[in-house]
Amino acid sequence: MRKIVIALSSILFSTSIFVNQAIGQKISRTQRTITDLNTIHQALINNTMQYLDKYPPFMNWLDNGLKKAKVLAKKVSTKAGYYYALSYYTSGFHNGHIRTSIGRLPYKYAGLLLKYQDGKYLVKYRSPNYQNLPPLKAELISCNGVSVQSIIDNDIISYRFIPKLESSYNQAANYLFFDANPFRFYPKSCKFKINGDIKTYHINWHYLTMDQTDKIKKHFINNYSFCIKLFGKNGLWLSIPTLFPEGSQKQFMTMLVKLMPAFRSYDPIVIDVRGNSGGNSGWAERILAGLYGKCFLTQTIMKYDHSYEVYRVSKLNLARKKWISNLYPEESYVVKKLQAAYDKGKASIEFKPDYGKTVTDMLPKFYSHIYFLTDNACFSSCLDFADYIYWLPNTTHIGLPTNADSPYTENNNFDLPGGARFSYTMKVWRDRPRKNNQPYIPKYRYNGDISNTKAVMRWVEWLYNQHKL
Repeated sequence: MRKIVIALSSILFSTSIFVNQAIGQKISRTQRTITDLNTIHQALINNTMQYLDKYPPFMNWLDNGLKKAKVLAKKVSTKAGYYYALSYYTSGFHNGHIRTSIGRLPYKYAGLLLKYQDGKYLVKYRSPNYQNLPPLKAELISCNGVSVQSIIDNDIISYRFIPKLESSYNQAANYLFFDANPFRFYPKSCKFKINGDIKTYHINWHYLTMDQTDKIKKHFINNYSFCIKLFGKNGLWLSIPTLFPEGSQKQFMTMLVKLMPAFRSYDPIVIDVRGNSGGNSGWAERILAGLYGKCFLTQTIMKYDHSYEVYRVSKLNLARKKWISNLYPEESYVVKKLQAAYDKGKASIEFKPDYGKTVTDMLPKFYSHIYFLTDNACFSSCLDFADYIYWLPNTTHIGLPTNADSPYTENNNFDLPGGARFSYTMKVWRDRPRKNNQPYIPKYRYNGDISNTKAVMRWVEWLYNQHKL
């Protein structure tokens, strides 16, 4: 009997250690999450123009959103929970430049990937090792009695994207049946419309390994390449998938800028920015200056754009601009003024454009037509590119609506103690013509798979031959 009691005591002691360790881990994760939420909160106060401006939506979410995120933090017991609690807070500012990111997470998956097209959520991919799945192009209607749009808005966009944007719906569609968020609703039964009929499917969720997760993600990441192609009878196709080129990409962009004056006789020129989520808008200016002429571009910008930059002065922001100036030496004048303002203890500093002695009433050097092709990825400096396109003559926006951004822009970022990376904004564009979170809507919309370059090229050629300018 004594041996049995000793054995039971040993089991109870071991179980107690295991339970205490589990509780300790949960407390540790919770406390880590709360600590990093507080760090984000303080960084936004210390380093952003939104706080200096007391921008109402920002100020409302700054404290109220923190309280809501801390409620989630109390439920955190995993790395994924830590990340999504932080992401819920940063996403609530509805500014794509304020965000958190983290390394790889274990995802749950139900065998389907969807896309948002023409107001519908359609099946675009079915995993071959999952059985009893709806067919390709089947339309998701609801899950467990909840409309698909409610799931998108409440369980996906609120943790990742900006509400009420087509670009957000398109991105969020990927995560309907593929996600790592422990706080969301994972449906067990969903209704799909197939050829006009409604059919119910049982949804089976499985945890993926990290490698399996990476493979699934590849299905909704389109990798576009820089290129120059002849197009149609006398056209040219320029693919520019980023405005933050590195290595050989930067060499390509430098060459492209030099070649632009030689392209003036081509008609049309397609500027393809699918996949372009921004970078440095200076590249867009140099490309268009080479085509239209620098003086004409400058006078056009002066006519339509009366905005100017105001930077928040802080130690973190100054360090970031010094780093950027190493990549783009033309930014060194910003660093000098920021440093002087920092040394004087100023909270902010204005940068108004200096166009020098610009010749007015210049005529353009380019009279052919430009098609500006976008998908939902166009964001930040890509939107600046779109600004110039809309102001210049002989241009047509085609493809899909762009993403959208805030006048509060230009990223800075740092690593949080808990392992996530946090990004915030360093400046504001005063009097920016484009409004807060305003996307550009194309004149001609492409109603197919926008990533199918051959099909898109045929469509653009058809537009041009039909004189749809």
